[in-house]
Amino acid sequence: MQALYMIIGRNALFLYERDGAEYNRLFIEGNPEFRYQNNSVRKDIEDMLKSVMEEYNLDSGSDHCSEIAFTVVANADAVVTKDAVETLGEYLSQIYKLDSLIPDIIKELYADEKLLIKEYGVNFDGINYRMVNGTLQKAEYDLLGYTLQEDALIRHIG
Repeated sequence: MQALYMIIGRNALFLYERDGAEYNRLFIEGNPEFRYQNNSVRKDIEDMLKSVMEEYNLDSGSDHCSEIAFTVVANADAVVTKDAVETLGEYLSQIYKLDSLIPDIIKELYADEKLLIKEYGVNFDGINYRMVNGTLQKAEYDLLGYTLQEDALIRHIG
């Protein structure tokens, strides 16, 4: 079975495959991300699935669900996440909530005091995240916050 990893970003899907301890970004149709529109998430994810099937040479008559499985990092937007999860259906093997991954990442980044994580937090997907008294707080994007990239986020799952 081919295990793939997906981050549902704001307006884009980021796909990865695991090679030992490393996660390698997949380039689908030559792009490092698969763009989607909020008003057509389901159709866009179906198109992405078709592209992945073609990339891995899975023929349309086979039982794809037994050949490919996605581990997903959910979007901060619950509606987009719900549509994506429902569209993936049987292809979905596991889902991680973004809010469960961010605190560990923030704690890890505290080690580098020059980043000023305690003061300004981290930005991901247009939202600023900070740990305040042990609780994750969300706010608008902060220009002084550390911007977390997808490649750093994916390393913190399973």
